[in-house]
Amino acid sequence: MPEEKKLTEEEVTKMTEIRKNYFNIQTAMGQVQLTKINLNEQLTLMDKQEGAVKEEYAKTQAAERDLVKGLQDKYGVGTLNIENGTFIPTSDTTEAPAATSETNS
Repeated sequence: MPEEKKLTEEEVTKMTEIRKNYFNIQTAMGQVQLTKINLNEQLTLMDKQEGAVKEEYAKTQAAERDLVKGLQDKYGVGTLNIENGTFIPTSDTTEAPAATSETNS
């Protein structure tokens, strides 16, 4: 049977440090992976939120176009002052058509 040999205290200490380092690396790697999982979940949520905001933006743009068209149909082309609620027609346009709700009897 081969003779058993005793390691020096320094060799045992170095081996123990290496084992601790491997354990710390494994722990850190697990933490990194969990952080990546959480970040991916957050990115997925943010993508959904971004999609919802883009959809709302498109709806708002459509509502604005509809409103502008309605105002132009009613008042003609010009400048709208939202703060005081006035409309100034441009000088090179004709007046808006008269309302069609009147009937001739």
